[in-house]
Amino acid sequence: MKLEPYSEESPQRLIVGPPNTVLEKVQEVIEATGMNYLLCIFSFGNLPPQAALRSLELFSREVMPKLKG
Repeated sequence: MKLEPYSEESPQRLIVGPPNTVLEKVQEVIEATGMNYLLCIFSFGNLPPQAALRSLELFSREVMPKLKG
């Protein structure tokens, strides 16, 4: 089992990028694994709170609605 965060085989895979990239990568993981739960962390390291909130807003507005259904 690989624990490299960007490896496709990693159980703790990191997905980053603009909303369309995140959506595509999350959909790939859903198809490959059949998962039905997703844990997202938007604040980490020394990321300013405003940047974390911006990421959360983008995810909730542009990614989440397209995952439903």
